[in-house]
Amino acid sequence: MKAQNKQTMKAQYSFTHKTRLPGFGLYVLDKSSLFLNAKAVEMLGLDPKFANTWAHPRTILRQFSMPIVHKVISFVRQLKDAKCDTNLAKEIEINSFRLRKLKLDSSDIDSAQEHDCSCLNKCNEETEIKATQNTSGEPQLAVTIDPFFPKADHTSEQDSNYQYYVESNHICLNGLGTKEQKLKLKQYLKGLTPCDSASFAIVLDKGELKGKKVYIKFNALFANGKLSHINITFTKLASALFALTPHKVADSASFDWFVPSGECIFGSNYYTILGYDQNDSTIPKLKKQWQEYVVHPDDVDVINREHDLLKGQELGNDFEFLYRSKRKDGSYIWTKSIGCIASRDEFGQAMRVIGINIDINSVMVGYEQLQNKVFTDILTGIKNRTYLIAHLENFIYQATEPLTVMFADVTALKAYNDYLGHTVGDRLLCSATILLEQAINRENQLIRISGDEVVSIMHNCDRQEALTIERNIEQVVIEYNKSAPIRMPVFFSAGTVTIDLSAYAGRKLNEREKEIAMSRFFQAIQDADKIMQQAKKKNHDEHYAMVRQYIQSQLNNNIEIQDKRLFA
Repeated sequence: MKAQNKQTMKAQYSFTHKTRLPGFGLYVLDKSSLFLNAKAVEMLGLDPKFANTWAHPRTILRQFSMPIVHKVISFVRQLKDAKCDTNLAKEIEINSFRLRKLKLDSSDIDSAQEHDCSCLNKCNEETEIKATQNTSGEPQLAVTIDPFFPKADHTSEQDSNYQYYVESNHICLNGLGTKEQKLKLKQYLKGLTPCDSASFAIVLDKGELKGKKVYIKFNALFANGKLSHINITFTKLASALFALTPHKVADSASFDWFVPSGECIFGSNYYTILGYDQNDSTIPKLKKQWQEYVVHPDDVDVINREHDLLKGQELGNDFEFLYRSKRKDGSYIWTKSIGCIASRDEFGQAMRVIGINIDINSVMVGYEQLQNKVFTDILTGIKNRTYLIAHLENFIYQATEPLTVMFADVTALKAYNDYLGHTVGDRLLCSATILLEQAINRENQLIRISGDEVVSIMHNCDRQEALTIERNIEQVVIEYNKSAPIRMPVFFSAGTVTIDLSAYAGRKLNEREKEIAMSRFFQAIQDADKIMQQAKKKNHDEHYAMVRQYIQSQLNNNIEIQDKRLFA
């Protein structure tokens, strides 16, 4: 399979996406800035003004209801490096929380959860600290948690500008609340599981896309051992269809490339894909050095096309590259980079690029296994009619030399099924398939198109070779049936037709050319069928007499094959 990949795949690039690619976003913690590209904005049903711009995350989140905001924040909290030092992970975890006391009555809290965050704007450092009473008489305090801010300096000037999102079922630790409430929150904080990625779904509940589901994946990027960026991918595909989308089937590894300095930060799973440890110093951090180190020499020219994208907006902001990457053990795997330009300077030069790297090898294995199931006849192991239809254009594209089509029909399948059962009929078909392969003895596509009919497509096969194959088939049948009817006789007849489709090969056809080429191809199959019928008619009585003898010997009883069809 690997050899097949090397032959059929080649490095390539695309700046015009016709396929359903993911949307992208990037959140930078130290600047509290969130970027969404046009695809992501479209998927989320946001105002187009948010596309390809940087904004504070509050500005974006304010467009959604509180349940969605809470869910997003909950998954942001999970992005901690599980592989780093435990104390450091704990520090990052605690620093990602902002706990503040709010002067809010119950109606404010309900309003915040059901609508938006506007009621929280009045929260600032000068607000009088006051706890409201619940029905039990205990102080009812709200914990405000905002992971979209880095650790603050605790100055009133800085804190006074913060807006906080409320989760009313949590409580504040700063001296108020019962011991039970404090213990609850400590257990909640302790129970968070650190990780470098998180996947979840939200159901949009506003606007024209209300009711639509969007799948989101967060990938954590770390600088100096601390969470520094969050790369985000968006897709509308349902989870059942994730197997068809490479960015979900593979463990996509995010990257954030600072073009002027050349520095590129990769997600930790990128190192896993290439067989390295996360902190391996041998992987270069500068993009140019990385390219020289990782990209296959034959694919460098394709990767260099990214310069056209970086220098101006003529090609847009989105890209897709397919190329080979070198693993630590020296082997190469096919990888795909998908991403977008996150910012440009006043001259249109790209300043920042974000995206994901995908291990295509793992995708191809899964995809080929799925294809094999769809295109393979479960009984004989050869290709099926679905394969013929799906690959018809490819057969024509490859027909630069004479193309020979063979049509074969297995004799007496119905008689074997009726008198001896379908198990014997299945054995007949499998035996016939093996003998056909033996007689053809060349590269071909053997396809079962119906119960007892088989077609073979042979490229670069002229008429002389086709006639030789017909004679080989006759000889193989004679040799196999020398011991019949003691052994179950296996008969099949075949006809071949050779055609020239070179005028339509090796290029993309317009609709008229495609129609003509396909018509000629199917006419060749029909002509081969007619030749096969002539051969079968010639041997019909002899073959059926031997079949009848074998069936009678198995049943120990005389039979009369009543089927009047000549080719049953």
